[in-house]
Amino acid sequence: MADTKITALTAISTVDPAVDVLAIVDVSDTTMAASGTTKKITSNQLLGAGGTATLASATITGDLTVDTNVLKVDTTLNRVGVLTAGPLAPFHVNGTDTTNALINGVSKGVRFAFNSSQSSITGVDNTGAASFQPLSIGGSALDFSLSGTTAMTLNSTGLGVGRTPSYKLDIAGVGNFDQLRVSSSAATNLALVNTTSGLTYTLYSANTASNGFNGFGIFDGSSYVLKIDSSGNATLASATITGNLTVDTNTLFVDSTNNRVGVLIASPQYNLHASQLVCASDPTTNGSAGRIYGAFLNAVGEPGLDLRRWDGGGGNSHGTTFIQTNLSGDTLFYNGIQASNTRATSLKATLLANGKLLVGTASEVGPGGILQISAGITFPATQVASSDANTLDDYEEGTFTPTIVGTTTAGTGTYNTQRGDYIKIGRLVTAQFYIAWTAHTGTGNMNVSGLPFTTQNIGTYLAAASIGFVDSISMTAGNIMTGYAGPNSTTMFLKQTPTGGGASTDIPIDTSGSIIVTLTYIANA
Repeated sequence: MADTKITALTAISTVDPAVDVLAIVDVSDTTMAASGTTKKITSNQLLGAGGTATLASATITGDLTVDTNVLKVDTTLNRVGVLTAGPLAPFHVNGTDTTNALINGVSKGVRFAFNSSQSSITGVDNTGAASFQPLSIGGSALDFSLSGTTAMTLNSTGLGVGRTPSYKLDIAGVGNFDQLRVSSSAATNLALVNTTSGLTYTLYSANTASNGFNGFGIFDGSSYVLKIDSSGNATLASATITGNLTVDTNTLFVDSTNNRVGVLIASPQYNLHASQLVCASDPTTNGSAGRIYGAFLNAVGEPGLDLRRWDGGGGNSHGTTFIQTNLSGDTLFYNGIQASNTRATSLKATLLANGKLLVGTASEVGPGGILQISAGITFPATQVASSDANTLDDYEEGTFTPTIVGTTTAGTGTYNTQRGDYIKIGRLVTAQFYIAWTAHTGTGNMNVSGLPFTTQNIGTYLAAASIGFVDSISMTAGNIMTGYAGPNSTTMFLKQTPTGGGASTDIPIDTSGSIIVTLTYIANA
């Protein structure tokens, strides 16, 4: 049908939305003579009473603007603006620097704010006044605050807890404590685990059955390779130190550059450099009677080595010096007991700087030998033989029993005197004997047996005897008695030799007689 036009309408100065109507033409009603049926609907029915409307739902396909810029929905850029007609972000809140955004709670809220250099989240009370600022985002840092005090800062250097960070993780505690704490249900501890090496680094604050100590430990899965208890005592399975080692400033210093060790010396000048050599500086505290200690000042205050034996008295002075060096380079050896800071009571030996050894005497005798003694030298009862031709290995004095024997039948004699004496120096033996007998049962020629040592075992060896006295022994007229010892034997052979020269012959054994003889020979050992 053709359009219907209503003319001659006048303006309405006031509108009552409840009764004023809008004319509606129902064009589907063809019974209307002109162009349809005219019906009515009020403004209130369109918008609701008082200019408001309640909608079950609404779909808006274009932009939405509420009160110019209170709320703006930009459908072209897909952005929402609050207090801005041109949102620059998916959600853009605009306002002053102090009241950008306020999310209210019952009594407090949170304000989001930003300016050209910093953004922040600020807690406010129900009046809008700022009460705390938990988060501040600046151009170079992210700050977290509690009750107005910065608790944590994250910047390009690292994360700081309680301070501006100077390291990747920088924690400020109360004094030097409470800086980092990790606890478990079993015991308060901090554990760092290296899953590659299998090592566990643990700090215990309580001694429990599970860890067995209070302190820091490194656990390798089966045992602790390092334990440091709460008293500072350390237990290490082993340690390799590649650089210098310093213990208590200068108690012990190892100079790895020069390969030197200093004891009470911070700069050692020798391989081992000690200002004192002390096993127990005060033996009463950690020693027992008889413990050796010493110093590099000797008993009379001279520089040198002074070794002492603690006698059980109180303090450092109760020590008996037994080895000492002096300014002359001599080494002195003492003996005896003297409970004071002096030498022992008896000097026993001195090794002089010139290499001479004085034993039992304090003074060197003129240009004497390298060994000077005040008493004799004792060798062992059983000789310890030496193959060195220049070594004196034996000295012995003793007696033996000489015996008259026959060469056919040794026999038995009746003796008035049967005495023998000897001195053995090294292998050289000097034997003296006196024999007097009144009867004898031996037969054959006469010899003397029972020498104190066997002669040396060399086939051509002979040692001559000196016969000083012969009595009541029958010999050929014009002959004198001689004698000698042969190799590898303890027998001296007797002979008679013509005074005018000639062959020596054996002496038949006599049933009585007496002789005095001296025989010097070389023993087999």
